[in-house]
Amino acid sequence: MEKLKFKRPKEPVLIVDDNKAMTAVLSKYCQLLDIEYEIAFNGKEGLSLVKKTNFSIFIVDLMMPVMDGKTFIKEIKSVLPDAVIIVQTSNNDPKTIIEIMKLNVFDYMLKPIDSEVFKQVILKSLEHKALLDFKNLHQLYAEKKVQSQIDWLLYKETLLVKDQVKQNTSPILNLHTSLNSGAGIGTLVTILDLVKATVEKKDNKYTVDAEYLDILFENGEYCKKQIHSLSEFSNVLNTKFELRASTSLQLLDRIYKLKNDSQELFAQKKIECILPEEVKKCNIAINENTILLAIHEIFVNAYKYSPPDSKIFLLTNIKDGYFWLSIKNSVDLSSGFGIPAEYEHLVTEPFFRLVQVVDESVVGFEKFSIGLGLTAVDFILKKHNGLFFIHEMMDHTQRTSSKSVFAEILLPYTL
Repeated sequence: MEKLKFKRPKEPVLIVDDNKAMTAVLSKYCQLLDIEYEIAFNGKEGLSLVKKTNFSIFIVDLMMPVMDGKTFIKEIKSVLPDAVIIVQTSNNDPKTIIEIMKLNVFDYMLKPIDSEVFKQVILKSLEHKALLDFKNLHQLYAEKKVQSQIDWLLYKETLLVKDQVKQNTSPILNLHTSLNSGAGIGTLVTILDLVKATVEKKDNKYTVDAEYLDILFENGEYCKKQIHSLSEFSNVLNTKFELRASTSLQLLDRIYKLKNDSQELFAQKKIECILPEEVKKCNIAINENTILLAIHEIFVNAYKYSPPDSKIFLLTNIKDGYFWLSIKNSVDLSSGFGIPAEYEHLVTEPFFRLVQVVDESVVGFEKFSIGLGLTAVDFILKKHNGLFFIHEMMDHTQRTSSKSVFAEILLPYTL
């Protein structure tokens, strides 16, 4: 039997079945897949084991003495709402299957259980468990970041009072660095110096190398885009935000359209953008144009630092009074891209660039350049009475651990 290819949870599987012949079969299947397991011969015995040990998946028979499968499932769900449960049954009647799925189980297997069926179901279940574990870990990590962000905002207010001059000069230094990175004004100045050094004047006319002129024309266009970016940013700063009633479902529909409109960008690096098929409904108050502008900027930012042939994920959650939108992208460990903890609070500062190498493939797609994108996102979220922060985190859901960056948007909600 083929071994599992993803990094599965460390906890064993719990087989709950009173039939020793069936437990012997399931045990053998687990051994062939190198999956650790334990056995309980009824629901009561299973609950006792759960108090002592953490389990990844529960394989449960419905018909058992002492405590049947349905009762066991209800008891487990009361203490472990995210428990991943597979039910085994010999009854393939549609009504029975519907009743089984109403127990909030992940999947079911019909007896007699074929080894290939077992492998497919267990593979899917373990992968689901791994993703659940990562989502919960990410949520805990993100909650700490929320508090850190609040502390940082309070700290910044103190700095503004104590050291106004220093705060005002820092963006100017960032702007100097940003304008001299990649195409645009920095390159334009350099080329003009080259032209000045090599130009020949004859009969009141200048002879200039055509290659230099081509580069000048190209960078002139970049400069126009940078000026337009400053204008767009100014519009965001000066426009009065009118927040209107909406829902998480309506926002997700608009994000799907935004994703489709961005396919040309993603195709350049063969990046796949994966959105949730559904989200929990909650009421939010948003300015649709600006919040979509912020999400677009985060997608572009994720694209810039993602390796080719990778995936960008949008995750959602409702917790602590906020509707969470988390955009996750992988980071090439060899590239040096990422956001070290000491820089997390700086990347939203005006004109700040953590990486000075500019990805010029996004020039026609990003709304804000020269280090203003995340500043605009942060400003837009403040106008929504929300929060924005961005951080890196190790992703251990695959066999090979990888570094990921999470951009978190938190919008206040009402039920």
